[in-house]
Amino acid sequence: MPRLNSYKNRFITRLDYRHGHGWWVRVDENVARKCKLFSDLKNGGKGQALRLARLWRDKTEVEVFGHDKKHYHPSASHRRDSRCKTGVVGVSLFKRKRPYANGGYFWDVSYRAVSGKKGSQQIDSFSVKKYGKRMAFQLACHARQKGVQEIRWKKTA
Repeated sequence: MPRLNSYKNRFITRLDYRHGHGWWVRVDENVARKCKLFSDLKNGGKGQALRLARLWRDKTEVEVFGHDKKHYHPSASHRRDSRCKTGVVGVSLFKRKRPYANGGYFWDVSYRAVSGKKGSQQIDSFSVKKYGKRMAFQLACHARQKGVQEIRWKKTA
């Protein structure tokens, strides 16, 4: 699956719901807004729908902006949060200095996955010491994805 927050996929959002899957394209500049959904089912699968979404987006950018994609400056809603250093929203590297019983200190380093609504967030932590940096990151990404899917399922049920 392509990285959704990459420059190549600007203005394109993946929609996965129980009754439909596809790519939602929104191109807007101040008042002018053009939107279109490219359904996986109607466009020959996920990959083909994404290719068609990119083509439509490129054509529409010229109409709306009056120029091609070289002058793109993402608005706040399309920009990845600058605080997100891992590249995955909801997954962060967490470092905490903790005391030993004998008076020294050690660093507790883990990847954390946050999911859930504000007020009822679930935080899963995976130790870098226990799993290694790569595996801890993968486990945190998986936990985040699972948590987001559970929230979506509760909303639709």
